[in-house]
Amino acid sequence: DLLENDYGIAKAPYACNIKKATLISRETGATATVDILAGSDMAHLASITGTGTKPALSNAQEASVTSFTNYGTVALTAGQIVQAKVGASPAVANKAWLLLEVERS
Repeated sequence: DLLENDYGIAKAPYACNIKKATLISRETGATATVDILAGSDMAHLASITGTGTKPALSNAQEASVTSFTNYGTVALTAGQIVQAKVGASPAVANKAWLLLEVERS
């Protein structure tokens, strides 16, 4: 199972805005919550989800977030590091992927 603080890391290819965040697992009954962090480098990563809805699977194989109300930001700069971090709630999934749909700004 995924463990709290399991990570996935990517870089924003260009200045863009997040339009959709989709969490996917191969397991049909997966449960997991993911926080999205961003920063200029690994030493300056911080959550951008704020008090908004984090991408989460609840006994599902796929779930998306398209409303980013209460997020700190959805704007990414070119080369900015983006990290998916498994949350503290128990995860019942062996693997999960966070896909971010972005639009060039």
